[in-house]
Amino acid sequence: DSRQVSESLMRRDPRVRYCYKGNGGVSSALNFGVRHARGEWIQFLAADDWLHEDKLRFQLSYLDGLGSDGDVVFYSDYQLVYQDGDQNAVRRVTNVVGDLTNEQLLERAITWDFKPNFPFIAHSVLIRRPIFDKRMFNEDLRAFEDIEFEIDLLLRGIPFVYTPIVGAFYRRHSQHQLTRATDRKDYYIRVLELLHEKDEGLLLRNPNVIALLTKAFMEKDRGRFNRLIRLVDMPRMPVCFSNGRIRVKSKLVLKLAFWGSFLVPVSIPRAVLGLYRRFQTVS
Repeated sequence: DSRQVSESLMRRDPRVRYCYKGNGGVSSALNFGVRHARGEWIQFLAADDWLHEDKLRFQLSYLDGLGSDGDVVFYSDYQLVYQDGDQNAVRRVTNVVGDLTNEQLLERAITWDFKPNFPFIAHSVLIRRPIFDKRMFNEDLRAFEDIEFEIDLLLRGIPFVYTPIVGAFYRRHSQHQLTRATDRKDYYIRVLELLHEKDEGLLLRNPNVIALLTKAFMEKDRGRFNRLIRLVDMPRMPVCFSNGRIRVKSKLVLKLAFWGSFLVPVSIPRAVLGLYRRFQTVS
């Protein structure tokens, strides 16, 4: 009932507007909202998440200390609210991000996996509207679009200013996801490819690249293996097997092993690995 709820709000406050578009993915919807926005600041908020009632006022109070009306992104702390199948909150995890430089934020953002040190969620930031004249969301992405966007802003040198308030609350549902896990992995790899085009060094600081490549190798996933192996500098980021006892530093060797795995029964490499482990134990 989004239209009815919106129309009720519009009758109470003329600043509220309702704009409709067909489903075209998250990035398309975000860009649509930005294009229709009239204000100086952009605040995102998904239907099932919420903001602290003082978030906007608190973040905008930091304007006086900037001494400039140029581009800026304010970011806040946030809380993950884990829910069970009945939508009851069963656990809350607060992430206090802290006052970090753009370089420090970038180091944390490139691993984007909602770990305790992850710096952003989509609605924890408040973004000055002119920034979107430089960069909109990538509509080819249907997952991780906000992370790719924020990393790009960091690479462009847009100032990110910390505002110490738990300003955003994000629900983690046990059953419902907008994008299937398999699709999310492909979009994740697509973001890695985009980052590789911008700055190859970013991937050298991201352990997830090697983890994904190793998984694609073990699962004999040709498509993902071929995409991921193009992104790694294996002499500096070796691919490890057998709890790190086997380290492969050559792309050629890894490719030969991968394609060879399709030519021999799975029992043979397992037997070889077992003999190797015994040899290591004896030696």
